[in-house]
Formats: sequence, C-alpha cells, structure tokens
Amino acid sequence: MSDIEDKLQEFIKQLDEFENRTGVVVSKLSPDIELYMNIESERLKNMTDEECGIAAVKLQQYATYLQKQINRQTAIKNWADTNLYAIMAAHNADYDKFIKIEMKRYLIAKENNAAVKLVGILNKASARVDDLSYLTGRIAGQAESLLALQQTKRKR
Repeated sequence: MSDIEDKLQEFIKQLDEFENRTGVVVSKLSPDIELYMNIESERLKNMTDEECGIAAVKLQQYATYLQKQINRQTAIKNWADTNLYAIMAAHNADYDKFIKIEMKRYLIAKENNAAVKLVGILNKASARVDDLSYLTGRIAGQAESLLALQQTKRKR
C-alpha cells in the first residue's frame, strides 16, 4: 500500500473508533428491503396495518444505513480534498496565479504521485455521494406513505 492509502486507512479507522465511542449504531440491512423498495400496489392493498408499520420501519432503517454511507464517503472526500490542498499549497508558487484552482490540481497531480492518488480517492468518493444523493429522502418519503396507509387501514 502507498503512504496515501495507509493514511486513508488510518483515517477510516479513526472514523470507526469515533462512531464506536459515540454509540452510533446502524442496523444491518434487512434481506427483504428490496421487496419494500419495489412494493407493488396490489401488495399494498392487501397489507395489514401492522405490515405497513413494519415495512415503514425497515425503509427508515435502510434510509439511515444509506445516509451513513453518504456521510462516510463525504468524510473521505473532505479528507482527500484537504490533503490535496496541502500539496497544492506547497506547489502554488510554481504556477501562474491566474490558472484556475481545478487546473492547478490536475497539473500538480501530473507531477506528484500522492496528488494522483488523492484525486482518485476524491473522484471515487464524489461519485459515490452523487450516486446516493437524494435517495434517503425518497426512501423516507416511502416510509411516511406507508405510515399514512397504516393509519388509513386502522380507521377502517
């Protein structure tokens, strides 16, 4: 492993230790989450109020799990960005002050192995955050709909 990869692993270990100290617990994924994510209207009609409540809780747990994944990738992205800026600061005088910061980032990365690795980590984490963005809100919305359906079924 490279020095940057070792430092990233140490950073992730520190995040894990922080979560353990603060008591952050994220439930394990329910094997039937895919069923609840893709529930058909016919199945919704036949669900009892209790089943609606259970499905809502499982969807909320899944939304929490996804949010934790987003938070972790955001922390990694911020870590990589901070370390990249430190490298850039050391080489800033080598480049014209009118060059955009993004361009400096890639120019420095061409000459610096650590910067190359950091750009890769940053890009990967950013893509993961982009991929998961807004899903937690959508899933929480599905859970709220199930709770509303649960209330409707109870009133019958």
